Amino acid sequence: MRLRVASLALTVALAACGSRAASAPEPMPTPAVPTVTPYQTMTPTPIPPTPPPTPTPTPGPALSTAAAEKYFHPLAGYELVLPPPEVDAQFQSLAAVPEITNIAAGVALRLVTRNGDAANMVVLSVALLPSYAALPGVLDEFGSGYSQLAAEHLTLASHPALYYETSPKSLVWSHRTFIVVVYGSDRAAMTRLAQALIASNP
Repeated sequence: MRLRVASLALTVALAACGSRAASAPEPMPTPAVPTVTPYQTMTPTPIPPTPPPTPTPTPGPALSTAAAEKYFHPLAGYELVLPPPEVDAQFQSLAAVPEITNIAAGVALRLVTRNGDAANMVVLSVALLPSYAALPGVLDEFGSGYSQLAAEHLTLASHPALYYETSPKSLVWSHRTFIVVVYGSDRAAMTRLAQALIASNP
């Protein structure tokens, strides 16, 4: 582009000088020889090959929030509150991975208040596909992928459970076709909520 512009400017200058020489009666002074700065030879930069497009993973089956919400029932002294829409949308997006969609029919999240005050607890319900819920040791299998920390094994209202001293603390149990997790900071309060949830699903 720079060479084309310089060539065009030189052509215009020569044309102007030629026009002036044709019309002027007196002799023209000898023009000075222009100094031409040589252009630096440009080394073309090699263009890297275009990488192949990254394949888009095939999404798993759609999760049904309603399937997981079946575990939630009215609890005396507690309110299970829907999270804000943007929080729930982010949660559902994170859950829509094959590791979950291949074994679960749905997931649902609830914030917890006690007599109207924030209880600093969250409940997660995972509705397993019947074929996975029927497998022996399903809770331990779930726990093996849940945390690298060793779990404390216990029983909640005759149901096997796992407790993790994580941050936040986690209390996990299996009940029918559900895996349920209570997150919180107070183990005693978490245990009471877990017992109330189990009792609401006789």
